[in-house]
Amino acid sequence: MTSYGPNSYNAAPVDLCSTFTVRYTSGCDTAREGKEESELFAADMGILIGDPASPIMWLIYFADVHIPDCAGDIADDIVIFATSPAALQAKLESLYRWCSRALLRINGLKSWWMPLGTVPNIVPTFYLAGAVEMSAIYVGVKLTCSDRNMLALHHQQKADTAFTMSSILSTILDRQCLQVLPWAMRRIYTNVIEPHLLHACDVIPDTTKTAITSLERVQHTFLRRILRVGSSCSVVALFTETGLAPLRYRRADLLVRYLGYLLQRPEGSFARAAVDDSLALADDGYPGWYSDVQKALKVLPVPVAMGRVRGADDIDDLRVSIKTSLQAYLRAHS
Repeated sequence: MTSYGPNSYNAAPVDLCSTFTVRYTSGCDTAREGKEESELFAADMGILIGDPASPIMWLIYFADVHIPDCAGDIADDIVIFATSPAALQAKLESLYRWCSRALLRINGLKSWWMPLGTVPNIVPTFYLAGAVEMSAIYVGVKLTCSDRNMLALHHQQKADTAFTMSSILSTILDRQCLQVLPWAMRRIYTNVIEPHLLHACDVIPDTTKTAITSLERVQHTFLRRILRVGSSCSVVALFTETGLAPLRYRRADLLVRYLGYLLQRPEGSFARAAVDDSLALADDGYPGWYSDVQKALKVLPVPVAMGRVRGADDIDDLRVSIKTSLQAYLRAHS
């Protein structure tokens, strides 16, 4: 996209607001792809998508908002942090009053809150032009503050999706009176069902034995359909006969592989900085993502001990330990 403006645009306006005013009242644009170029057209329907002016103009508009300070609290842009329910409600009310004066309408569906750390025994309700949402989807993961397990809704949603997909597949095959061989159904499982069961497993460690019960139930049901066996069939037989790994082991392996990827990122990158910070917290005895990875390996049917991982060699050894744990589990219950 190329932009053109009138002669007055070259006069270097004295302030930023004037620059944006001239750009969006007198400027013209043209779209170009390869050697083809469109005619000039006026961009007069709002700020262009991807224009660097978008965040700048919002900050200018937002500059006169005032949210009262509370001891130990901070506020950044439109994200508000507070150390007590009363402080957060006071800040939300201040934000609502400013939006009313600035003729801004608050989108209730995009307004949600989340406790950082321990979930309170009595979950409070906050109001911002109505009750603030207690769950939201963030980078594809559904979070909730109404349950001790903040990922409970996410796992249930993915389990429901996977179960629906497996039911549709079974219905289609039954109506066509088709008998699909187990190896073909295994491929269908890995391509259609399993991605839902593994969603976000690389960033969400399964820290409790019941964290993914709903997902494991879907896996067991589909594998029974593959082998055409009933619910009384041994769970271990579902894996020894299909060559698939139990879901908890599969998710743990992908989790460790992702840890290896993070450790290979260059120094100074955001991903490497995040994992280094999590490692430092674990070394000091504080909870964090890395300590959750350790917990996820400890709650495997045959626990795997995980110390301080420093590089790719440690990741390879850890993956071997997970495989050994899986083999021990299958042998012990076969």
